[in-house]
Amino acid sequence: SPAIQRILEAKKLEGPCSSAGSKELGANLRNTFVITSADGTPCGQPLRYGQKFYLCTLDNEGGNLYLCSDRATLNKCAARSRHQEVTFVSEPSFLCEWQILHFNPQLRLEYEGIGVPANTKIIFNHKYTNQNLAVEEEFALRTPFGTREYEMSCHTYLDSHRADKEVNHWVILMGVP
Repeated sequence: SPAIQRILEAKKLEGPCSSAGSKELGANLRNTFVITSADGTPCGQPLRYGQKFYLCTLDNEGGNLYLCSDRATLNKCAARSRHQEVTFVSEPSFLCEWQILHFNPQLRLEYEGIGVPANTKIIFNHKYTNQNLAVEEEFALRTPFGTREYEMSCHTYLDSHRADKEVNHWVILMGVP
């Protein structure tokens, strides 16, 4: 089809474009991101709980897109879950700012400002709307390549103890040990 041909021939990703979650754990262009400071912290400094940052795609051949979200409206929301839409855009703004929250809600205040360790469970929180990044496992999508992926949204799922459910859990894996 012409749409698939256009995707295959593209030299880089161009925004705005949608996002999707996958069970693919191997590093590739679609699931590897760069954390960039949104508050002027110099490059190379450790990321801290509560610090504002941008999640960006790789800029070598992959474009330089920023993960973005905004409040859900009747005209602008995730297609199936109807929660806040998560997209990639080409220009950073306050809608692209994220922060990391501690996995345990009872320890969030104590960990504010402390460095985020790699390979531990965390929560990606959208700074503007205070909703957490989620993979909507109940809403499967089929890509143009025939693979199954899942809708992404910004929605905080809480259990009966007011703790985040698994769909909001994330792990930052480092490219360098």
